[in-house]
Amino acid sequence: MSILHLLTWSYWFAVPTVISYSALLTLVIVFGLMFLAGITFKKVSHDVRIEKFSAKVLARWGSLLTVMAVLGYLYVFLRYERTPLFSLRMFLGLWVVGFIYWAYRIYVYQTKKIPELRARHDRDAQKYAYLR
Repeated sequence: MSILHLLTWSYWFAVPTVISYSALLTLVIVFGLMFLAGITFKKVSHDVRIEKFSAKVLARWGSLLTVMAVLGYLYVFLRYERTPLFSLRMFLGLWVVGFIYWAYRIYVYQTKKIPELRARHDRDAQKYAYLR
């Protein structure tokens, strides 16, 4: 299969053939690992010993992984059942685009917003330290 085949409309919008067992197993394992990682991140984010800003970031990554794993399982199920409309490869492409966009937004929050929030928190803590 040529990489140029990915650039044709028929590849993305034609009703796909039966999914192979190896592809099905690979998707199930990947989405399962994503789901377990997401649940683990959410659980760790509720730990008392973790700083609140790190906990927020972990919770966001956990939400991303959990939701995208469930959507991935939904796609695999619809593909396995050969539902004509919802088993199109286009939906897997949309899933990838949504995952990348959501991960990018979390990355921006983690690298740009969190340092500002930490600085403001430290500044306010220093400012109000003598008022208590």
